[in-house]
Amino acid sequence: MRPGARIVCEGNAYEPLARHLWSPGLPGFRLERYSDSEDFRDGWAADNIRGRVIRAVIRKLALEQ
Repeated sequence: MRPGARIVCEGNAYEPLARHLWSPGLPGFRLERYSDSEDFRDGWAADNIRGRVIRAVIRKLALEQ
């Protein structure tokens, strides 16, 4: 990934990915936004249903940061 690139995660299975990318063990990424809430899960089923939705935006840092 190029510095400044962002990873956008939305769903109910992305929490491990988001936590891994912004953990101290993986330098070079910064968590910009994170939410974990009950919300409508559009397009996941024939009907819109409420459930846990995780949203995260993680940015790749430049080498000198």
